[in-house]
Amino acid sequence: MIRIYCLFAFASLMLWGCQEAPKKESQENAASTTAAGTALYPSVSLDTLEMLWSQCDYIDFVFYRLNFSVSQNDPNAVKSTIQHIAADVPAINAACKPEGRIFFQVDGRNALEGDIFLGKDCFYYIWYKDGGKTPFAANSMTQMGVKFFQELFQKALQANPQGQ
Repeated sequence: MIRIYCLFAFASLMLWGCQEAPKKESQENAASTTAAGTALYPSVSLDTLEMLWSQCDYIDFVFYRLNFSVSQNDPNAVKSTIQHIAADVPAINAACKPEGRIFFQVDGRNALEGDIFLGKDCFYYIWYKDGGKTPFAANSMTQMGVKFFQELFQKALQANPQGQ
């Protein structure tokens, strides 16, 4: 009889422990995007993000409308930038235009590149393959990422007010 109770308790714990955890944390961390768009792409794979976390040694940011670019090679800065990629898949809004492109490099080779979307209700990345020609994935941007880019743009505009 004790075996039956133990088996029942074990089975109950296993079922309770295997329930899907709520996704509240990633929802809180992702910046809000407009509901008017459509989720066109899946999220970039966890394998890719793990590879970037462990191997990425350089990041380039090239901005389309502002006359500046930024590079990172400090391991802490690189990891911080990788944390700007939320797990959520964004709703893509056709009215949103990319502000720039981000290149994650490993030993001098592009491991991942994508467009950076920053604007009203447009806080996400669209990732490309085939040398930046074919979109294949998209991820929302975390609040930390939104803040990073807002501060970066503010500093760039202060340094060069005519660069708008």
